Amino acid sequence: MGETFKTLYEKSPDGILLIKDNRFIDCNDSMLKIFGYKNKNNLLKTNLNYLSPKYQPDGKSSTKKMLLLLKKAYDGESEAFEWLHLKQNGEEFWCEIILVKIHLDGKEIIQGVWRDISYKKRYELQQEENKKRLQELNKTLEERINKAVDENRKKEQQLIQQSRLAQMGEMISMIAH
Repeated sequence: MGETFKTLYEKSPDGILLIKDNRFIDCNDSMLKIFGYKNKNNLLKTNLNYLSPKYQPDGKSSTKKMLLLLKKAYDGESEAFEWLHLKQNGEEFWCEIILVKIHLDGKEIIQGVWRDISYKKRYELQQEENKKRLQELNKTLEERINKAVDENRKKEQQLIQQSRLAQMGEMISMIAH
């Protein structure tokens, strides 16, 4: 059974990272690929701060936010969330992360599972951009329609006025004869 779990750990397409006392203690090869590291020791020696931008898109400090999420996981609250990360080369990318407290060799550690969701976030951002563009087009179209309706009303009023003046002119002409 131990060999099965070792194979699952090592061959998982998701990155798996083991954390103890807020330090990385082990990871699988998928984790190296996700972050662009070639050497496991280099990733394990990396400080958590270097794997994220200073602030997450919500404006909160990445470090403070991650420490809070790790604390919740240590307290037994399984956490699943989306996170903006940095590859070793500085490129930003999105991951979905699940943090779970597990017991391994009599020690409490955090198992983190990382899944690159950059394609999903790009799609969501594109959808959001398309939605904004559509709203702007609708607003512009509505303004153009309102303007055209106003112009038509003015023209209609002018036609009515011209028609009245023409009728008055005809009446005056008939009276004069």
